[in-house]
Amino acid sequence: MLWVDKYRPNKVDDIDHHADIKAVLGTALKTGQLPNLLFYGPAGTGKTSLILAFAKELYGVHNYRSRVLELNASDERGIDVIRDRVKQFGKMVVGSGRVSWKLIILDESDMLTTDAQSALRRVMEDASRYTRFVLICNYPTKIIDPVASRCAKCRFEAIPPSMQLQRLRFISNNEGINISPQALEEITKITKGDLRMSINILQSCAYLSKTDAPIHINQIWELAGLPLDDQGNAIISILTDDVEQSLSTVIDGGWNVQALFESLALELATTTKLSQAAISILFQELGQCEKALCLGGNEKLQLRLLLYRAFHLRKAGQEASGKK
Repeated sequence: MLWVDKYRPNKVDDIDHHADIKAVLGTALKTGQLPNLLFYGPAGTGKTSLILAFAKELYGVHNYRSRVLELNASDERGIDVIRDRVKQFGKMVVGSGRVSWKLIILDESDMLTTDAQSALRRVMEDASRYTRFVLICNYPTKIIDPVASRCAKCRFEAIPPSMQLQRLRFISNNEGINISPQALEEITKITKGDLRMSINILQSCAYLSKTDAPIHINQIWELAGLPLDDQGNAIISILTDDVEQSLSTVIDGGWNVQALFESLALELATTTKLSQAAISILFQELGQCEKALCLGGNEKLQLRLLLYRAFHLRKAGQEASGKK
């Protein structure tokens, strides 16, 4: 069983962060009244966990399945899903009582097509008497205004490192994992507030560690698909004249390309190996590559584009220096 699911909270109060949002849901539990909600923020910050805990607490185990429809819009993102499953569920009338409405949770709703979102707007209007909607996304700007305006917006911030560390210690102690404190801290640094990724890395460490020796930092970097620490400190060295060799180093080494871009951005900010003009251009290129990856672009292609761009900038700088 995935530890992300095993240690998912069952009650709103089981979550230690997002106090303001918990207060909103706590009031809804007492009054039975809830507006449509738009949860947004970075991945792994508890958006889905919080609303699922709320739904279980609100409806109870026996009514949960009949009162809650949960869909992942990244898998079911077309207009037919909205017209069929969401619309039909929204029309169903539930019995009277303190809570007379159902709950539809649309995870990763920023992946819905524009047509699907337009259809969703109409469904939200027609089903408002019997249904509440919770839209969950990373990028609220991808939600069309007619849908976003019908929701109360709740912003989720990255989980603070101290809270991440507290949760990881609890899980590692509960599972009997021999992991050094430095390794746990390194997990929080790598994941940057993404608690889900932190727990997944921790579980991978437990499965792959074959000795009684404590898990150390280098193993964390390797499992996260990042360059090892000694390579990470010289990550800008991949910007060499041999583009294909650099590409092979990254791809064959199984590095996490998106994390590599983040590390490269940090090192570009302090390097003296490139001119300020070249650094400025590379930051623009990094931004475009990052955007392409978020939209599903090919990692190898985006990395190749960046490496060749850096190659041409280095050549141009060398030629300019030669003319002087």
